Amino acid sequence: MEEIKILLFALVSFLSQEDIPIAAKSAEIDINTTTKQITIHQNDIYSLDPYKEQAKAGLDSLMRTTALVEGLFPIKMTSKHIYEEDGKLYAVLYLNYEDVKDLRKISFHSDANGSLSYPYMESYEYELQTGRKDGRYIRFDTNTGVKFKMKRKELLFDGIYSLSKDWKALEKEKFVEISDVFSKKDFEKLRKFILKKGDWRTFRNFDNNNPHFNFTDFDVYLATGDQRSIFENGDLKPKDFIELVIQDKGYYSVYLGQDKNSKEWPNLENGKVYWHNRAYGDEVALGEYFEKIKANMHSKE
Repeated sequence: MEEIKILLFALVSFLSQEDIPIAAKSAEIDINTTTKQITIHQNDIYSLDPYKEQAKAGLDSLMRTTALVEGLFPIKMTSKHIYEEDGKLYAVLYLNYEDVKDLRKISFHSDANGSLSYPYMESYEYELQTGRKDGRYIRFDTNTGVKFKMKRKELLFDGIYSLSKDWKALEKEKFVEISDVFSKKDFEKLRKFILKKGDWRTFRNFDNNNPHFNFTDFDVYLATGDQRSIFENGDLKPKDFIELVIQDKGYYSVYLGQDKNSKEWPNLENGKVYWHNRAYGDEVALGEYFEKIKANMHSKE
């Protein structure tokens, strides 16, 4: 019998083949059949007291993972965003697919007309924005796409705890000071260079319309370090861009500590530059990018 991909476990089952004791209390999914994009939002991610250490180790692994498990191919992950809000941990997975038949990999089946269905399970509650319940399935029209929220009817476990504190601790460990390699002066010079000579592009799902410059074989973006609306761009000042993202085969995120830091990273020291090593990146490779950036800026002065 084919395994049903339950959305509350997507962060684990989509990114790992390990048995990690982590789930979300509720999950929302939005499948846009026009753009072929899937967004899965995991709300209030938790574990149980007896599995604290295993959950923390598993969370560390999931935070560093940049691709879906092979079994979900050809569905791909374009990005993910894990964040804390009001003492709770959340995660958003941004995926895309090629053909409606691919959605079977995440338990959505299509009929001859391309309409989709997802199993209806009695132990869960569903809040449908599109679709309708039809016996053992929820049916969705192709034209309206898929949009619903599901959660357990009851959480009967003892010792439930939020993983938000574990996530914060793990994130803090991943900040490596690199001011001796790329200083505050270097950061500010590059920021000014990109704002003057670059263009604006959107490069990740949870950010919008970022300053950008192409350095021939890689790209560099500026960001504020916080999730923001595209309508907020007009209010931004150069000093608001405290994050540099070097994009090549992977991502290197670099932050400048200020008096007022991103709400997600409040403990960065003012005037120091940090590399946020989320995915076991290569510090030597990062240094080589910095050398290329400095040489390129010097040649264009």
